[in-house]
Amino acid sequence: MPLGKGNKSRRVIRAPKIIPASLDGRSIMYAIIENGNKQYKVAVGDVLSLEKLSAAVGEKVEFSAIFVSDESGIKTAGDAANYKVTAEVLAQDKAKKIIVYKYKAKKNERKKQGHRQPFTKIKVVDIAVGKAEG
Repeated sequence: MPLGKGNKSRRVIRAPKIIPASLDGRSIMYAIIENGNKQYKVAVGDVLSLEKLSAAVGEKVEFSAIFVSDESGIKTAGDAANYKVTAEVLAQDKAKKIIVYKYKAKKNERKKQGHRQPFTKIKVVDIAVGKAEG
């Protein structure tokens, strides 16, 4: 039976090959940190943009982990409180400009405003057990 103009040829779709993190040379340790009322899943070597931090470029910053997963299992709440995520500040910048336009219909009331949200770009350097507080 010939394929018509609208029919698509049949293709076999294969799932991507998944290599466990422990086999490809990377650590499977990751942590969840909180910044700006948002939570981020981070691993060593990750680069991400966070809400603006008051740290200069090149400085090290520390975050306390909410949740940690490593070779020995998953640590939550009390167990993860001793873990610290250390990161290096790569840049302090502003995001792309967005335009905020407000108007009221039939009132000739218009307001155009631009906004650039400041952010801090960091690179995660280490996830380790810090000093116990108390």
